[in-house]
Amino acid sequence: MSIERYTGLSVIIDKDYGPGFTLSQGTDSYSYYLDGFPALSCWEPVYSPYLHTAADTIGNSNVPFITKVAAGVLAAVAEQQIFSYPQNLTAYSAKDEITLKWQPTNHSNLVGFNIFRSGTAGGPYGKLTPVPVSDTVYHDQATEPTVEYFYVLTSVNDSLQESGYSEEVSGARFNFSDTLLVLASLEGNQLTPDSLLAFYQAALDTLPFVW
Repeated sequence: MSIERYTGLSVIIDKDYGPGFTLSQGTDSYSYYLDGFPALSCWEPVYSPYLHTAADTIGNSNVPFITKVAAGVLAAVAEQQIFSYPQNLTAYSAKDEITLKWQPTNHSNLVGFNIFRSGTAGGPYGKLTPVPVSDTVYHDQATEPTVEYFYVLTSVNDSLQESGYSEEVSGARFNFSDTLLVLASLEGNQLTPDSLLAFYQAALDTLPFVW
């Protein structure tokens, strides 16, 4: 990690703030993030007792520590811009495989991507690719039906250095049988669960079904 490499600080990775985590609206970085600037935010594992008090002054601040944090964040953001992780990763579920697709990058020293998979959200991840794949599509056929898998990607350069993880996506193979799966979303409309039930009871009038 860039912060540890350039500053010597120890970094704790919290599983709740791993791939897929969206920058908190309470951070000072958030307004810049909304305007499209690269943003990174750090938390101290133990907060200063002076935080948000009248004694929260420069004199009571650990300036050498703050300097290292600032330097580490700058290094991490700069390094990520030079060597960005894969963007717009999506997972598509099918009967025989889970297909991953992502956006190509324009870095001249990029040789490919590594794909990582986990059985739980946030990892730990195991690498699926013995060598980087040069395509922007990956077909994962070594999966069990109906089991949810979680994926992240890294970019790999010609020195075999890797970027940070992409955002996490998940997918599961379908296990088709004599089943009709009906998906309904209530988001953004005025339908109620009762009205949806009545609609599907009428539509599936001659078919046995479980609500």
